[in-house]
Amino acid sequence: MIDSVSIRQLRYLIKIVETGSMTRAASELNISQPALGLQIKKLEDSVGLQLLLRHSRGVVPTPAGKYLYDKSKAIVDLLVQTRRDLRMFSSAASDRAMIRRERISLGLTPSIIRQVGASMLIDLQLSNPHVLLNVVESFSKEMEAHLLQNRIDVGFAYDIDLARFPRPVPILDENFVLYTPGSGTGSISDIPAKQIFSQKLVLQSSHDFVRRTLEAVSREHRLELQIPFEVHSADAIKTIVENNLAAAVVPYGSVAEAVRAGKARVRRIVEPEITRRLYLIRAPHGRKFEDETGMTSFLARSSEKIVESLGRFGKRVNAGDAALLAS
Repeated sequence: MIDSVSIRQLRYLIKIVETGSMTRAASELNISQPALGLQIKKLEDSVGLQLLLRHSRGVVPTPAGKYLYDKSKAIVDLLVQTRRDLRMFSSAASDRAMIRRERISLGLTPSIIRQVGASMLIDLQLSNPHVLLNVVESFSKEMEAHLLQNRIDVGFAYDIDLARFPRPVPILDENFVLYTPGSGTGSISDIPAKQIFSQKLVLQSSHDFVRRTLEAVSREHRLELQIPFEVHSADAIKTIVENNLAAAVVPYGSVAEAVRAGKARVRRIVEPEITRRLYLIRAPHGRKFEDETGMTSFLARSSEKIVESLGRFGKRVNAGDAALLAS
């Protein structure tokens, strides 16, 4: 009977249709494939219709399955919105509720905001509705200064001065890539550092260690380094590369969107690898959060989102244990 259908089963159907695979859906849902198959069988029995067709390349919905998928999306979205709306009634008045919300400033680099900023904000809104989050976008060195001046409570920053922050949490090492214009389709290969010397390069001025690494390779292999441009912003680098004026050596996260959209090519630089390390850091003389447990959990989940967003170009340093930040 249709009244025995559960929201969980509808969520399972959505994931299977969107991934096109029982195996991938089970992995992303963190359940076993047999258990997932059993729930879908129960769902099909409840509605009295076959919902999925299995073939050698995966799974596709039947017409009935596509109809229920569309309805399920609407139902789940409505439930999420209803949950948000109901939270408003937990406060006597919205203005007074806003006054009682704890204001927390979170520092994020531009690439992190582009990669997972929206996902992080949605997560916090659902899990910590009592927090009024002030997101401060800045480069890592600027963020260090903000944290030392208590203008930011906590932040994700690259290659920080460890001596200035007593309890930094290392999250990941992110690869630098050779970024060139053109279609990004096809497999992504590595490139030894010495092979990029035949090209004119643009570097970001904030990444001094990249220049030092390339200069060391230059001396070792007696190659000439060609750097006609050095700029500050990632947007300027994209303009130079898109106009075929030079190739760029950049962290993958800064161009990931263009790669996924098929607008750019990247190759991971190896021999040696060039990486930058991401840390989760808290203002050394900052205050305790009103809900330390809730914020610690949110920061740990955010760390995982960043790791996942970089794929093979980001190597986890630890489990993203943001609990180390708790006072």
